[in-house]
Amino acid sequence: MSFRYSAYGLTIELPFPCGPLPDADPTRASDVIVVEGEVPLNFSSPQSVAPNCELQDGKILYRRGPCVGRFLIENPSQVVFRRGKKADQISINHAFLNCIMPALLQLRGELVLHANTAAYNNGAAVISGKTGMGKSTTLAALMRSGCLMATDDLTVIQLDPKGNVVVVPGMPQMHLELKAAERLKFEVDGFERMGANRIRAVVPIKNEIIDTPIPLRAIFILETKTEGETEIQEISGLEKLQAFMGCQFGPVLPSSHFERFTVFSALIKQTPIFLIKRPYGQWTVDTVVRLIKETFQ
Repeated sequence: MSFRYSAYGLTIELPFPCGPLPDADPTRASDVIVVEGEVPLNFSSPQSVAPNCELQDGKILYRRGPCVGRFLIENPSQVVFRRGKKADQISINHAFLNCIMPALLQLRGELVLHANTAAYNNGAAVISGKTGMGKSTTLAALMRSGCLMATDDLTVIQLDPKGNVVVVPGMPQMHLELKAAERLKFEVDGFERMGANRIRAVVPIKNEIIDTPIPLRAIFILETKTEGETEIQEISGLEKLQAFMGCQFGPVLPSSHFERFTVFSALIKQTPIFLIKRPYGQWTVDTVVRLIKETFQ
């Protein structure tokens, strides 16, 4: 039995249910097909090795442990999945959406960022930063202040027909820490939990999400500091380039796609990038939201 879903403009055919994704248009052919089958534990002569990931001859092998299994990306349209001995559906879905999906998008020439995106005043505010910097909390707070969600955790950047940089709508869900959900009054009872200690809820988003690409207005990179007030600073030059490189979903896979360089170059030229530094260990999301929205005035 197979299940067909839609995500990031692609029609995906899976051998397992993946509830967070919306159903695909039944008239569209599948862009990506995942099948269950045999997957090697290792490549014989990998050209590149990262934790739980190997590359060889254009193929990518992901090992995700007994609660998930192994994925072999044979090409941008074909994936083989071997189920782990203790696999559970929540862990499988999380691995596919957060590891395999970014790799597939990269292989298809997309520029993929580890970032959340909110829509405000007909423009997109991309919120990036290292894990634990509060990207999802900031997105949730922006939504509570009247913004819409564009995407959570995984942001795909493209060019529209006129050469303008746009953000593609993502999956209709948000990963939100339970403490942040309580403080921002997001109801999470009965939703799936994820993370080592199940401290994050997978929150479905139904009516507060965009459904068409939206122009990218600015990128905000969240950082922490030891003391002082929350502050915002626009960066430029080499600092801007290096900061943006750190936003990309990693590891960045080798690719000869010219389209990615074209989007990258346009983004650097068109889009301002801001650093938001906030004191560590304090609830500063209200100030962060204010600073982001002020740049859109």
